Amino acid sequence: MTNYPLILNFKELVSGNGFLSEVSGRAHLVMRLEDNEWWMMGVNPGGIAAKGSTQKEAYTSFCRTFSEVIQDISSDSTSFADFQSKVKAFVSLTDKEEDALFQQSREAIRKGAEVEAAFQGLKRDTAETQPFCNINRIVRPEELTPDNNSNFMQKVAA
Repeated sequence: MTNYPLILNFKELVSGNGFLSEVSGRAHLVMRLEDNEWWMMGVNPGGIAAKGSTQKEAYTSFCRTFSEVIQDISSDSTSFADFQSKVKAFVSLTDKEEDALFQQSREAIRKGAEVEAAFQGLKRDTAETQPFCNINRIVRPEELTPDNNSNFMQKVAA
């Protein structure tokens, strides 16, 4: 296989201009090797990509880039409602070319295509999951727990 369909569950604690929020959800991604570098391409959100010399480096770089975009949006937002609207718009962007590759590679895995060793240890998600994003305002910061800390987890879409 050359393209690997991945599902990324994410959670970020984000502060902005007068608000604290938790951004969580699910993204669809495609990872592939191009010119001896691993690329992680956003399907939803489209328009975001990262690379690394290994799959892990590409994954780490993508998570950092994703987090930086969310932080930039919070810095540019004048209110929680503005932030919420901008983040939802960002996450809902679809890269149609990458989406087609995501669907094709997911179907190939379902039909038994062999996956590289680095992807074999990932959890498989066979459900027809859709990308989504929840943005919740934290009104009572004293109720925060370590469970609210940032968290990224990837799975192979199968």
